[in-house]
Amino acid sequence: MFPTLRALFRLRRPRWDWVQVEVTTRCDAACVYCPRTACGGGWRDADMPMALFRRVLSACRGARRLHLQGWGEPLLHPRYPDMLAEAVAAGYVVGLTTNGVHLDADMAGVLVAAGVDMVALSLAGIGARNDAVRRGAPTARVLDALDALREAKARAGSLLPRVHLAYMLLRQDADGPEALPALLRGRGVETVVVSTLDHVSTPELADAAYAHADADELAALGRRLEMACTVAGAEGIRMVWRLPRPAHPSAHPSAHPSVHVATRPDGRHRHTVSPPDHSFTSDFSRRPDHPFTPGHEPPELWDVPGDMLHALAAREGDASCTENVGRAAVITVDGMVAPCVFAALPLCGGRPREGSRAVAAGRMLFGSVEDSPLAEVWRRPAYAAFRAAHARGMPPPPCEGCIKLRVH
Repeated sequence: MFPTLRALFRLRRPRWDWVQVEVTTRCDAACVYCPRTACGGGWRDADMPMALFRRVLSACRGARRLHLQGWGEPLLHPRYPDMLAEAVAAGYVVGLTTNGVHLDADMAGVLVAAGVDMVALSLAGIGARNDAVRRGAPTARVLDALDALREAKARAGSLLPRVHLAYMLLRQDADGPEALPALLRGRGVETVVVSTLDHVSTPELADAAYAHADADELAALGRRLEMACTVAGAEGIRMVWRLPRPAHPSAHPSAHPSVHVATRPDGRHRHTVSPPDHSFTSDFSRRPDHPFTPGHEPPELWDVPGDMLHALAAREGDASCTENVGRAAVITVDGMVAPCVFAALPLCGGRPREGSRAVAAGRMLFGSVEDSPLAEVWRRPAYAAFRAAHARGMPPPPCEGCIKLRVH
């Protein structure tokens, strides 16, 4: 083999953009769109033991960033301040997302003193609209938390943590994005990340998602966001968002090219056509023994030489999934490794699906950091084949129908 090819296929220690660590699955809010709420009594509440967390810190060498939050409210973990301090001391850049309910002046001081890099707080509307869908996490409490962070940073003379707002834009939200700049003025928010509902866990939520919006509705929404972005920029707030590609009436909506309206630096629009998505069409929800389930050999790529398989799986620019499954991972509260948070749902399980089909049951896990470093789990054939399929733009059956494949 030529030297350049040998270099290409030589195994290297993986480098991840980030690893998301689920420190707890408990939460004292009841957001209507959260799968935890939909699962009701079937949800499994658990806290990650400190011994396992320390194993995670050791197992994730190669990752620069750790996001210490999963399907739960991280500030509920009784040892969370210790987790933050130990993760930062281990050399990681640490971030978290919180509903803000427990982010008072004392906790804000803890976050600043620990050297946390980024804190994101969540809203899904403003005022009564947010309070109706994020039950137990009212807008007023989020604003208080933002003020507590701003004041704690000022007392410490610190620029960290950077403060973000994660804004869930529901279809019924008539004017939320436009009102955000005024609401956040002077509260220290650097970035607003706007997302749309991509996990429709109950039929009642279908109308709240933009997953089935047509091109005209999405274009109008894009114009609204562009205007809100301009206003936010005048307040020193950066606003970013991703929208799903337009839904199509055919039985296979991803089989058609889609138009993406992007803004050029001069403020004009350019239109780019995305290629059709040739995803597999098998229904994983009816195939619990699918080869991508742990313990089975992956299809198609099982006989590819190991070095070549890992080189293919390591290709950058994974454009098929916004969860960055080619360069990131999720570690569950019990130490299992999943490609994304939707594949790591406790007990109820499943990933977001198109149409009215039920959410598929079961988790997609590739190993445990209790037994092996993340790098070793990452290189296992089933996981490597999963990433290789995404890198080729051919997402495997477990991901079929996931709305994340249509977000751009």
